[in-house]
Amino acid sequence: MTEVEQPAPGVRLGSGQGLQVGSGNVQHNHFHHRSPAVNWPVQVGVVPPEADCYQPRRLIHGLNGASQTLVLSGLGGVGKTQLAAKVANEAWAAEEVDLLLWATASTRDAVVAAYVQAAAAVGAAAGDEGERAAIALLAWLQRTDRRWLVVLDDIAAPGDLRGWWPPRSPVGRVLFTTRRRDAAMTSRSREMIMVELFTPTEATQYLQCKLGSLAADEEAAGRLAEDVGYLPLALAQAAAFMIDRGLDCAAYRRRFADRKHRLMDLTPESDLLPDDQSMNIATTWSISVELANQLRPVGLAGLVLNILSLMDPNGVPVAVLTTEPVLDSLSTARSEAVDADMVLDALHALNRLSLITYRTTRPIRVHALVQRATREQLGAQLDETVRIAADALYQAWPYNERDHDLVQLLRANAASVEAHGVTHHRQVLLDDSTGGHPLLLRAGTSLGRAGRVEAAVRYFERLRALATAQLGQDHPSLLQTRHEIAYWRGESGEFTAAARAFEELAREREAILGADHPETLAAHFQHALWRGEAGDAQGALEAFERLLPDYHRVIGPEHVDTLRLRSRLAYVRGESGDAPGAVSAFRELLADRLRLIGPDDRDTLAARHLVARWQAIAGDPQGAAEATRELVVDGIRVLGPDHPDTFHFRHSLARWRGFSGDIAGALADFAQLLKDRTRVLGPDHPYTLATRYQIARWTGEAGDRSGAAHLFRQLVTDRERVLGPDHPDTRNARNNLAYWRGEIDELPAETRRRSDH
Repeated sequence: MTEVEQPAPGVRLGSGQGLQVGSGNVQHNHFHHRSPAVNWPVQVGVVPPEADCYQPRRLIHGLNGASQTLVLSGLGGVGKTQLAAKVANEAWAAEEVDLLLWATASTRDAVVAAYVQAAAAVGAAAGDEGERAAIALLAWLQRTDRRWLVVLDDIAAPGDLRGWWPPRSPVGRVLFTTRRRDAAMTSRSREMIMVELFTPTEATQYLQCKLGSLAADEEAAGRLAEDVGYLPLALAQAAAFMIDRGLDCAAYRRRFADRKHRLMDLTPESDLLPDDQSMNIATTWSISVELANQLRPVGLAGLVLNILSLMDPNGVPVAVLTTEPVLDSLSTARSEAVDADMVLDALHALNRLSLITYRTTRPIRVHALVQRATREQLGAQLDETVRIAADALYQAWPYNERDHDLVQLLRANAASVEAHGVTHHRQVLLDDSTGGHPLLLRAGTSLGRAGRVEAAVRYFERLRALATAQLGQDHPSLLQTRHEIAYWRGESGEFTAAARAFEELAREREAILGADHPETLAAHFQHALWRGEAGDAQGALEAFERLLPDYHRVIGPEHVDTLRLRSRLAYVRGESGDAPGAVSAFRELLADRLRLIGPDDRDTLAARHLVARWQAIAGDPQGAAEATRELVVDGIRVLGPDHPDTFHFRHSLARWRGFSGDIAGALADFAQLLKDRTRVLGPDHPYTLATRYQIARWTGEAGDRSGAAHLFRQLVTDRERVLGPDHPDTRNARNNLAYWRGEIDELPAETRRRSDH
């Protein structure tokens, strides 16, 4: 044997793991290392620290417990990561897990890297590297009897976890956090839990804990929490901003309400964000919008959100987003046709990123701060987006307003669009050339039609002030605003004031527009109408008689407005004491309407109603009841059982039954009508209150004076609250209360007239 040469200096043979004899040969060595002992329990990754003044939330109790896989989803900034961290820290502190793996899962590579690190930490890699080590970890999780908890925080795209979902195990738990709501995030083994906003109490307590003396005013703290929509991230950043500047809640609210301040101006600088946060709220949501825009139809979600940003955060009817103005604007922005299905898909994309809450059968909800952040990035596009939103709401508004929930939503959205349309101290929806956008008038008249007549008056008075300041007091559009103010003042009971206002308006319209202009004729019509309501039936009769030839000459004898003038003329003829003449006039009108517009038109049904009314007043309530009973059947068939006109017909039928001597039948009819009007119109609608008036009146006529007094006392209270103490209907109820109490021997003539009619 030849002598083995000594190794070169610095070479250590003691660590050698193979032997080669001779030279020129090929050698394959396989080395098997003993895995280092694992010091259990093991934590991989850094669990975020608990936020300062952390607020315990009831949801946390449902996240602890048995083996499970949960997905925490919700709007960016709602506190998903903090909840997951609370679960992880509590499990670790209670020694419930042998492995705690926390990983930020914003990319596929980040997930794989965390798995690789965990595989090495628990001895699962066995020399494997990269994805092979990550796969080895998943296999280990599946077969180990060690208890484990894996938290994947902030999953940006479900596709990033394809092939990397942690396995099911009787000893393992998995917790995901994400903004996503995609179907791919859930399965039979993965339950999604929506993380909601703070409750008002949680939000207020957080501010008081964080701000100390700066939140000494608990009411102001509660209002601030409401301003930022109870969003945990927004509250934390607002509190840090306030502390740095020594602002109390009232001072911050003033800045927050001033729209010249952007959200980024109301949060700390990026390197001063609290609780290890890396992004302000606006940036947080911009990432969500980018992700939504990547979903099909690509690039549409953000454009739809722009329009939603102007709407009411508490509910937007889906139909508004599929109107022609919206589809046209989206098609122009994308340079390709956009249809309703594409808009619905875009809504689902926004919902999948938790930017909105959208269920096909419910209105769309958007957090107010998401809306504000979106509006603030519109820049020069804001004015045009306001016009598009207004056009869409106007087109979506139903003519008959029978769906009261829908109309209430539309009014709220119109108010929101109008408010956001004020830029640089001018209203975008008021234009020198066209005057006011028709949505402005529609929203105001809808208030009045809903029975909120005082609110309608205030609405149009505010609109007149705004239009005067922007367009000048001589702008023609102000005439229509004044028309609405006068009309709703009349509906509120100010009959004389309304008559005077229309008399003045008629003169001005005649001077500006000419005597034969339709708007001039309309002002004369309203002047005559309110003269009659104010008690001057003879003056109203003469005014309508003078006006009728002008209607014949200008718009023709068969025009719908001419026929309506004839209806009012017949009505005041009866009010002036000629009930038989009113019956004759209405029968002639009914014949013309049957000939011109057919038996099922609303105006034809109204003519039948008025024929029966004056028939009863002329002394034939039995015949009126029979005619009205037939009318109710036709009203249900043509208009539907819940249409306001059908309710009017039923109201009259009950009255004519009472006047015919069937008081018990009248009370039964009114009781059912009250249920239906309350259900459809609401308890405070004037028509609902009118039904209660009739129930109280006929209760007294049935001999129950104390019962009638009790009902009228309740009605007086509600009419004073809803209509005001000086409204004629309130005075009538008050007079009836005195009568049935025995305080007066006879009802005033005006009260008797309105009670009987």
